[in-house]
Amino acid sequence: MRGMFSHPAVLFLWIQSASGWMHPKCQIYDSGEDLGDFATWTCTYLRHHEEHYTAACEEVTAIEEDLLGLPPNINNLCITMTHGENRSMSLGFFSQFQDLVYLYIDGCFAQILPTGNSHLPNLEHMYLIGKWVMGSGCCDCHIGPHTFRDLVKLSHLYIQGYRLRAMAPDVFHGIPQLQIFSIGEPCEEDLSEILCRIMNIKSLIKIRVNAPEIQSLNQSNCSNNNQNVTSVFNNLTRVDLLFDEITHIEEGAMAWLQNLTILNADFSQEVLLRLPLSGIKQIQYFSCFGSNDIDIESICNVVFLLSIKQIYLNIANTSSLSMSSVELCIGLEYMHLSGPGAIYPTPHLKWNFISSLKKP
Repeated sequence: MRGMFSHPAVLFLWIQSASGWMHPKCQIYDSGEDLGDFATWTCTYLRHHEEHYTAACEEVTAIEEDLLGLPPNINNLCITMTHGENRSMSLGFFSQFQDLVYLYIDGCFAQILPTGNSHLPNLEHMYLIGKWVMGSGCCDCHIGPHTFRDLVKLSHLYIQGYRLRAMAPDVFHGIPQLQIFSIGEPCEEDLSEILCRIMNIKSLIKIRVNAPEIQSLNQSNCSNNNQNVTSVFNNLTRVDLLFDEITHIEEGAMAWLQNLTILNADFSQEVLLRLPLSGIKQIQYFSCFGSNDIDIESICNVVFLLSIKQIYLNIANTSSLSMSSVELCIGLEYMHLSGPGAIYPTPHLKWNFISSLKKP
């Protein structure tokens, strides 16, 4: 066990135990294997580092007060706030942890302030979870322009349950090395609210959006930027879009994307047949859930036009299933069908043999 403190003013905060060093709000661990009993799931799946020093804090009401006395050389910090909206949080507080690589905060704040003149030179992963604490509704947290630009090594930013309209349009601008942006339950009905806030991040290679509120896919209009959305996401290697029900698709709405890794949504047959008009050129994994009026032939038509590789369906009308109806599915690598009316998810047709259709 490494040395913690020599200053007598903070020694009273610490009690040595079998599992690590104890703190009134936090537990300190030297390795990920010690985290088995901690309730916050994210802390149990931290990457293993040679230097893996973690503080796991629960029932925090005021970060600057409750986290007083934490060792300055921690690598990972997981915080679960008390229920309800908490007061403002300054990222500058965490600058005392110069070795911090991973920061996870489950809680809703009235405002998040930038680091100011302080820095977090080694922070690579940041998770801001607002909805789990609130239970229902969204976290209306004000976050101003360029709040994260001083996080010079930040490569992965995950935000869940924060209302985007409460953030400045240029809230994410200036993050120099951000590669992966994931957002869940952004409390928005317009995909533009997301795209327009990240379109100036030139280093992005992966985007994941889980937005159940979005029902209509429309062309993006970014009033805060003169650039065309279509031209700014050229470096993306993976894009995952997860929705609930899509009821309308505007022509050219997804032209900014073209190649999509995962698309997961509910479609009627009418809306599904408009998907090729959206501007998407290719989908690797397509999951479609919805009404039972979608026939296999229509699905295979979309498969052909969008060069879909794998498809997962639990809505298909399998009564029309025949070799001729799947002719346009010739390019599929895998198909999974669940027929209608089953109490259990059976019968399943796992078509690993779809490639046999290519044989003469």
